[in-house]
Amino acid sequence: MREPDSKALRINLAAKQKLAGQLRTRLMEAAEESQVEVCNYRLIQTENRRYGLSYVSDSMLSYQYLFAQIHDAQKNGRKDRAVFGTEALEESMLEVGYTYSRSLGFVLMAPATRDLFATGTLDRSIETLFRVIDMERTPDVRAVAHELGCVSACNFDPVRRGIGVQF
Repeated sequence: MREPDSKALRINLAAKQKLAGQLRTRLMEAAEESQVEVCNYRLIQTENRRYGLSYVSDSMLSYQYLFAQIHDAQKNGRKDRAVFGTEALEESMLEVGYTYSRSLGFVLMAPATRDLFATGTLDRSIETLFRVIDMERTPDVRAVAHELGCVSACNFDPVRRGIGVQF
């Protein structure tokens, strides 16, 4: 049995953490070259809930649908109902790149194209998604609901509860 305070174990762990950091950097560089957006999606336990499959899957699906709805509204205009088209879903589809430990987390990826000015097809949608997730005040929710339609005001609550997200 290994000793948790073992110097050799700490050195080995530090080396593995350094390697993981280098691999993460290489992934980000490859994603940039391949025009892929990368999102770190981490679920944070609240109210001593376990990571039940229904909570995890509901959170991830709500996040995907919210992103698709925002992208559709950005691309096609304001919506009266919280719906999105198949094309918007396909364009904003997040794929699981890999998972990571310590907390329940996923690295999600979405292919995107960039124009001559390095503006990506998902940039505005990503910015709006973070505006929605960071909202704490009712007037802010109403402002985005007015801007995009029902999309944001109706569907971002399950997403905001219990997650940390970073593109």
